[in-house]
Amino acid sequence: MTRSPRGNDAGTIIKEIDIAAPASVVWTALTDAERLVNWLPLEAIVKPGKGGSMRLTWGDPVTEESTIEVWEPEQHLRLTELRPFGQQFEPAEAKFAPPRVVDYQLKPDGKKTVLHLTHTGFASGQPALAAAAKGLEHLAHGGLALELSPVGFRNTVADCWDYQLNALGDYCENHANQVRTVSWVRQPIQMSFADAWSRLSGPGQMGLLHSEAAGGGPADAAVKTSFAGLQPGDRYSFRAATGDTFTGTVLTYRENKQFGGTVENLNGILRIVLSYTVGKPDLSVWLARYGEQTKLHAMSEQQWNRLFEQRWMNVLTKSLV
Repeated sequence: MTRSPRGNDAGTIIKEIDIAAPASVVWTALTDAERLVNWLPLEAIVKPGKGGSMRLTWGDPVTEESTIEVWEPEQHLRLTELRPFGQQFEPAEAKFAPPRVVDYQLKPDGKKTVLHLTHTGFASGQPALAAAAKGLEHLAHGGLALELSPVGFRNTVADCWDYQLNALGDYCENHANQVRTVSWVRQPIQMSFADAWSRLSGPGQMGLLHSEAAGGGPADAAVKTSFAGLQPGDRYSFRAATGDTFTGTVLTYRENKQFGGTVENLNGILRIVLSYTVGKPDLSVWLARYGEQTKLHAMSEQQWNRLFEQRWMNVLTKSLV
């Protein structure tokens, strides 16, 4: 699980994670286009080496383009973002100056690799926060005034790193060299994050993920079946409105904002996140599955998308604010 060492501030994100894999595996996952698309973007183009470049995209306009400033295989990678991740939906007052820099340092430690990430160059300062919130009083009840501030944007990117670095660890430890299949659905919302999250998570049949156990009995006593009090590292089991069950380990969780967890029974990983992107608040579900065998035992991407969209239309479009 990720850690947040000292040094984090309004302009800097620092994360660290222990990955039970050799530095060579972690380095390849960070720098090889065919490996990058199995844990981070949907598409990647890499021109390796110092002075090279990296382009990662989740579909325009969510695209990141960087130059490679440091390239020390299995040790150190530093990227200067020319087109930063999130540039299209960050608040105007949070525009980067100087350019944002992503720095990865790898340190072998026995049978694991310690990955240290530093992401710098975020706008900071209370005056910018006040400017961002000005005129957004009508959104305050939805939590969007803070979301649209420089500090809120920085925190959103930090939450994203919590998920992505855990996804990297899961890939290196459990799915290296396996092909990833992604189902991703995004739904604009017109309600507070808290209201959307409550509709998403229950209670009972109302939510996209019910607070119901897949099994029962004493053997399941340590398995969490509710979002309440959820912590990274917890075992969980949720039943979806699609009729499927998600069971695994919590990777990241922030109430009314983000859930990420492995899905062992589907050989994959699940992320649910609320954000403010491309000019409007939205909620998205990202389900990644690994290996060719998943196509034989899981629903097709089209089926997942259709079911998620139908459920959202029924649950999340009621009682709009």
